[in-house]
Amino acid sequence: MAELLNRELQRALLERLYMSYPATQYSSELRDLAGETAIAVNLAYLAEHGLVDCEVGEYGRGAKVATRPKITAKGVDFLADDGGLGAILGTVTVKLHSDTVRDLLIARVRASDEPDTVKARLIDQLKATPAVALGQLTERALDAGLQAMPRFAEWLQAQF
Repeated sequence: MAELLNRELQRALLERLYMSYPATQYSSELRDLAGETAIAVNLAYLAEHGLVDCEVGEYGRGAKVATRPKITAKGVDFLADDGGLGAILGTVTVKLHSDTVRDLLIARVRASDEPDTVKARLIDQLKATPAVALGQLTERALDAGLQAMPRFAEWLQAQF
């Protein structure tokens, strides 16, 4: 069975089904790509991954046949160079309000061992810093913090 799974055939099947999206196709319309059993096996594999919808059955002496295959939205996104809507919808955005970042930085300055005059000057600078500059400062601070963690991968693994 493993020899029937074929990445090139799978791609060709997805592309052919994409051409008729959102309609289904008859398996007979795909016979120029490969034999009926190879098509059915590869469509079943793609269906198990959610890239196509179809039913696979047997006829005759155990030969496999796929009925009315259709590419899914996930299959269309798979073919898209940019990942399609699935990539957009699956994006998680983490937002920190500038006041939150500012408060965290000020708390860190207050907890430092610097002289009070230095702390006061830094706090005044942080209070006057625009949100865009705070964003850039936050990125640099995060990068510096991660670089200062010699065993970051171990630490991250322990968090999960």
